Amino acid sequence: MSIEARAGAPAGSLDAAKGTAASDEDISSPVASGEGAGEPVLDLSHVSRIYPSGESVVRALDDISLTIRPGEYVAIMGQSGSGKSTLMHIIGCLDRPDRGSYRVLGRDIAELDADELAALRCRT
Repeated sequence: MSIEARAGAPAGSLDAAKGTAASDEDISSPVASGEGAGEPVLDLSHVSRIYPSGESVVRALDDISLTIRPGEYVAIMGQSGSGKSTLMHIIGCLDRPDRGSYRVLGRDIAELDADELAALRCRT
């Protein structure tokens, strides 16, 4: 798993702690059964989420890249207002990034309609 905040993001805005599950049997999901083995479970590349705020904008996420592979577990940590909830909404397919790409088990989330996103959330 790797996460990096790029230019424009506040220093230390998001931190990620990484670990590895004791065994795949400890995780009850399609990933644990071997589906998606060898490819990232989640892959965010240069993701940004920007909200209008009056005459300015709030950059909740600014050029974030994150890769999580099967068997890894992750903790997203940061100070209040650093973008943790926004990131989790995107990871959970409840929101979409304004820029960048997001793939779950190799599928580009931008190509999925509302029903496909709901099925993906239910399955993973």
